[in-house]
Amino acid sequence: MDVVHEQYGENQWNARCVEEDSGMRYLVGLDEECNITVVDEMKYFLIITVIEMGKRSRYHATVGDEDEKNPNKVALGERPNVFKHDRSSDGETSRHADPHSTFEASSKYFKSAKKSMFSEGFNEPYNSDFYEPMKLSEEGRSHTVSVAIPTSFLAEVCPKKEIRTYVMGQLARSISIFGVDEIVLYNDHCWNESSNANQHNEFLEMMSTILQYQECPQYLRKHLVPKSVHLTSAGLLNPLAAPHHLKANQWCKYREGVVTDRNGKSGSLVDAGLGRLVAVPDKAVEIGMRVTVKLPDVSRVMGSPVGELVSPHEPRLKHGVTWGYTVRHADSLAQVLSECENNESYDYVIGTSDRGTPVQDLYVPKFKKLLVVFGGVAGLEEALSRDAVLTESSPENLFDAYINACPQQQTRTIRTDEAVLLVLATVTPKLTR
Repeated sequence: MDVVHEQYGENQWNARCVEEDSGMRYLVGLDEECNITVVDEMKYFLIITVIEMGKRSRYHATVGDEDEKNPNKVALGERPNVFKHDRSSDGETSRHADPHSTFEASSKYFKSAKKSMFSEGFNEPYNSDFYEPMKLSEEGRSHTVSVAIPTSFLAEVCPKKEIRTYVMGQLARSISIFGVDEIVLYNDHCWNESSNANQHNEFLEMMSTILQYQECPQYLRKHLVPKSVHLTSAGLLNPLAAPHHLKANQWCKYREGVVTDRNGKSGSLVDAGLGRLVAVPDKAVEIGMRVTVKLPDVSRVMGSPVGELVSPHEPRLKHGVTWGYTVRHADSLAQVLSECENNESYDYVIGTSDRGTPVQDLYVPKFKKLLVVFGGVAGLEEALSRDAVLTESSPENLFDAYINACPQQQTRTIRTDEAVLLVLATVTPKLTR
């Protein structure tokens, strides 16, 4: 990159940068709608001109910056120095490092910078080479995998709210890594003396809120996730990076979206995270509802892309992709086993315990719906003894398979969040037929 020092005496300046690695366009300076007020006889400004076709860049700095001491110097890809303040001894923020250069930027800058991250470059038909394609398998998957997790384990092992948030985030990560389709949160009634059984509702709400927040794509959370006290520590959560969590520069023929408005009399408009609303020929769906959109290839280069609404199960059925998970609640272990999504039943149920048979001996026959049940700190044996409906004397009689995922266990106990990762890592390869 060649650095050229020139004088530039206009009252406004443009600075636009194209990051060549990722292809994302960022508005680095202020455009004609965002004026910069300059005081103390500072009449020279900065401008960055990027010539994308020739891959050449020019950097124009203010006069007298040979020693690179100019506080207003803006490096490629950075914001102007208007955000770099010095704090005086009394805590007031008033000036920059250079007392002779103070900028006053209007709030329009923030709006322009935010807008450019998503919509800049999408206001006209865009080259399809911009997108990073997501490859889908041609082999579908008809069966589903569910896990049942007790709400009491958080009270036992996580005394603080921040730790509980982080543990639930890691639990969501483990479940997403192995492509689980459903999570059942149940009350095993195994509360210790320091805990209250009434806390089940509180822990249930917290666990459900965090799991659903993690599953929702980032660009839809502003539409679908309300404010909650259980999300005050959401910054501790690691992103899932699931197949349906697509970036703006990633292309997949399926996308999650939310209906934002009507498209005249012909259909609806859906925000699918592309920076442009997608038109779908469906007016019956409610505004604010989450939907799954199927996009044709021609939508890559359309300024106003079109698509159609499909079932959220279609990516799994046609391409074997786990398109997120659902969360279901159960009041007891018996309710976990008796109830199922779509009024169906689980045709193969696996229980986990350190008293089970080694997982190496597990054989999973052909199934349609599989359920893996985890116990709390006290284990499934205690949960079965406290269940008011189930009459079996041993968990081995309750499940089709009763396994121990870590026969060489060296610790006294394995926490539920650790057991989920261990069991799914050993059982999932046995599900491939």
